[in-house]
Amino acid sequence: MKNLLQKILEKKNKALLKLLMPSYEDLWHLHNVLFDFFLPYEGEDPKIISSIKQSKKTQYEQLLINEPVKWILVLISKPKRLLRSGWINIYYKYVEKTKPPYSEIKPSVKKLEEFFEESKKYSLLQMSYNEKLRFINILTSSNINFYRRIGSSLRVYYIVNAYKGEVGRLITDIGEYKKDAFIADPKIKIPEFKSNLQYDQKFNEIQGDLDYIVVGTGPSGCLVASELHKNGKKVAILESGSFFIPGTFDGRAGLDFYEDKGFRTTMDGGVFVLNGSAVGGGATVNVDMAFEPSLNTIRSRFDLWHEQGYIDSDFWTHEDLQESHTKVLSRLKTRQVEPEEVNLHNNILKEGAELHGLNASYYRLNTYKKGESPYSRTDKKGPVEHYILQPMQDHNNPLTLIPNAEVLNIKMNKGRAMGVNFKVRYPEDYSGIIKDPFGLNLPQNKTISLKAKNIIIAGGNLGTSSLLKSSGFKNDMIGKGFVMHPFMLVLGLFDKKIDNHIGTQSSIYIGDYLTSNHRLPKVDFLLESASARPEIGAMLIPGSPKQVLKIIEKYRHIGGFGVLLIEEMQKTNRIEKSKDSVPEIFYSLSDNDISRFRFGVAEAIKIMFKGGAKKVIIPSFENLCGNPDSDTGFNILDRIEEADKAVENLKFRPNETMLFAAHMMSGAKLSKDPKKGCIDQDYKLYGTENVFVVDSSVFPSSVGANPMETIYTTSQIFVDSHLNKKKQKKEPFKTVSNE
Repeated sequence: MKNLLQKILEKKNKALLKLLMPSYEDLWHLHNVLFDFFLPYEGEDPKIISSIKQSKKTQYEQLLINEPVKWILVLISKPKRLLRSGWINIYYKYVEKTKPPYSEIKPSVKKLEEFFEESKKYSLLQMSYNEKLRFINILTSSNINFYRRIGSSLRVYYIVNAYKGEVGRLITDIGEYKKDAFIADPKIKIPEFKSNLQYDQKFNEIQGDLDYIVVGTGPSGCLVASELHKNGKKVAILESGSFFIPGTFDGRAGLDFYEDKGFRTTMDGGVFVLNGSAVGGGATVNVDMAFEPSLNTIRSRFDLWHEQGYIDSDFWTHEDLQESHTKVLSRLKTRQVEPEEVNLHNNILKEGAELHGLNASYYRLNTYKKGESPYSRTDKKGPVEHYILQPMQDHNNPLTLIPNAEVLNIKMNKGRAMGVNFKVRYPEDYSGIIKDPFGLNLPQNKTISLKAKNIIIAGGNLGTSSLLKSSGFKNDMIGKGFVMHPFMLVLGLFDKKIDNHIGTQSSIYIGDYLTSNHRLPKVDFLLESASARPEIGAMLIPGSPKQVLKIIEKYRHIGGFGVLLIEEMQKTNRIEKSKDSVPEIFYSLSDNDISRFRFGVAEAIKIMFKGGAKKVIIPSFENLCGNPDSDTGFNILDRIEEADKAVENLKFRPNETMLFAAHMMSGAKLSKDPKKGCIDQDYKLYGTENVFVVDSSVFPSSVGANPMETIYTTSQIFVDSHLNKKKQKKEPFKTVSNE
């Protein structure tokens, strides 16, 4: 959910919200009505009833500190407010930052007016279940995104919070699965950390000699920091997320370690952007699908960048990639999924695809084999244990980690970076979080400076683009033309139990639709297995709350996989920074993207049926089939023959069709031509002497698959080349005389 009306009137925002907010009592009544509407449980199980009661109370307490949700409740607490053009114009001006769709506003408002006139109800407290359903559906299916955003945000917020935790486990009958995922494992030993840096309270600066500051602890940041440390460099690494020792939690088990708790979206709310927010970055929370750079589809992207003139023919060669990837594998030790690991859930995609004439491939994963994990909570590996945990324990030259550090800007002087300014944020509230591993005793929410000879940015595409902008760099290419592999799920309902939550989470993918010859017309998408916890499964199911409950009660019979689109690069897709330093993601699909995506969804539906599904569910509120005002059958297909017709009108409208993205790339493109990018072939920001970028943002376009392993590889290329050049500068070449 994206900060609805959060940016209104800037400093007057909170005062206005307080003025318009319903009383505590009225807000509680409204919350109760919405919670009961979105979770219409009518059973008699005392455990479920008790759990729902507690969940309702907990969610209300969270609501009281959630400004975006409170703005939405301000509007729907008096629904007539939705008819006022002023609110609509404010939304488009301050939230989407686009021109209002004037031709659509009047008919959309009229449709809502007619509902009020017909029902004679002007409060959700007075409406019956059917009237509330009709009201929400008018919003969700509106031709103006202002209404769709409100309807979708309400639905997502209440359904996710209603079905998560114990309520979801009880309703879906999955037992205690992942109950302890965020209860710290007491057996995990906390090492002793000691830094050579010290905080000077008088000057609000950290004192100490540093060769490098690395901003970000994802795959690129951890690798580069580790390699620099191994070569004797003095390094500090800053991360906006919280820190826990690997194995303490299972970072994949919930949305807790994502930015905005998984609710960060594009400016129009059309895509949920899933960025990790913990030490380890996205590799702490992802499923660790490892696509090697030697795959044809990835190799072809590097060939394409050579042809397009982004990079020289002797840069990022296949030989470079192979050599660096070998070094990466020596650390990561990724493994090939074994056939016996393919659970019933992944077997849906395997069998369905093979019956559809396609080839199923086994993932490589950066996880431990079954029974080999040293942890009780997880089988996951990550960049923290691979790269930085040991250097952090080097008492002679420690790699100093500062978690919960939001870097505000890079301090520059005549083209040379002098250091960074940052603030320490409040860490996540879990017993296993290490708030201050090196005992620096930094104050929270106070600007602190840190100096170093070089700055390396590895904040991920969004973080890096935002930091470069907030630091005042004027290059027009920063944040422009990024890609992020939008992903849409398709769900199947089966007669037998699938139990998507048990076993290896993802083991099968279909790569037949990927392109390696870019001169030919391309389809360019992957089909990837994807499981979802009960609350996410409930969020994906279209239709009325009763339809959602009816289907989610059969959770153990649901399977799913998705279409991951390799989209076209568009210059209109960009990252900006608001006046109050909030990252803004402007993104849309091209017409060609929509056409290819639509074909991919149709193929996925057919494969799901061939994999044994009795019904296929399309996670969209676009009116593709069925009646949204009924409690059964909306956007649910019974026959494979319905697939093409069902998706022919699929438009992927924001807040009506659910899309996700976790692979942001290309916001700070590397190019030998400054007109095409902002990073040179030394990974250095044009116009600076010592600011380097090493993460996914440097790719000129999509790498053609899940990018994690390619990020590791190109980061290894950087650090090897960078250190070699530093060495050559220090030890200049001397000619040898033959005399």
